[in-house]
Formats: sequence, C-alpha cells, structure tokens
Amino acid sequence: MLAAMTDDHALQRLADEPLVQRTDRTIVALPEIMAKVAEARRLGYALVDQEAQPDLRSVAVGVENSRGDTIGWMNITVLTSMLTLKEMRTRIAPEMQRSAEALSKQLP
Repeated sequence: MLAAMTDDHALQRLADEPLVQRTDRTIVALPEIMAKVAEARRLGYALVDQEAQPDLRSVAVGVENSRGDTIGWMNITVLTSMLTLKEMRTRIAPEMQRSAEALSKQLP
C-alpha cells in the first residue's frame, strides 16, 4: 500500500508505526524501506523475502478502481522451498499482475 501513496504520505504512515525487526532480513531503516517502495512502484509489484517470517516469501500487486485509485492488494505467500525468488519474479508476479488488472477492470 505504501507504493500507492506519495513519498510524504508513506513516510508519515511509517512514522506512525513501530518498525519491528521480525527476522534478520527485515528492513527497518527508512531509506531502505523507501527504496523498496520505489522499486514496487517501478515494477508494479512488491516482493518480500523472509522479512516478515523466516522461510516465507511473498509477492503482492495492487488492485485499482476505475479512477485508478489503489483500493487493495492481491498477495501470494509461499514457503521458500516451494519457489525461488527468480520464479516469484518471472512466473508468479506477472500472473498476479494480470489477475489484478482483470479484477481492477471489473471494479467501479
């Protein structure tokens, strides 16, 4: 959801929440978080690799209404043993983007 916000709004939102290091991969430094936000905007999806919980990775894509406002996200989380990061990027993320686009077209 941060990628759908302006940088100022995203930083304000981050300031309102405690940044908790859940794993050794969790990003808690604001510059690094904002770099990931910029990457998600550029790619059209967010990829998280063992940042929330060890052995889990996920990809999320935004769902937009007819005005182009991001109103939610679709997410798939898998065990790291099931899919590599490359597979998440090359197979799962594009399928998720197509699905989110199809769903977005059905929303008012």
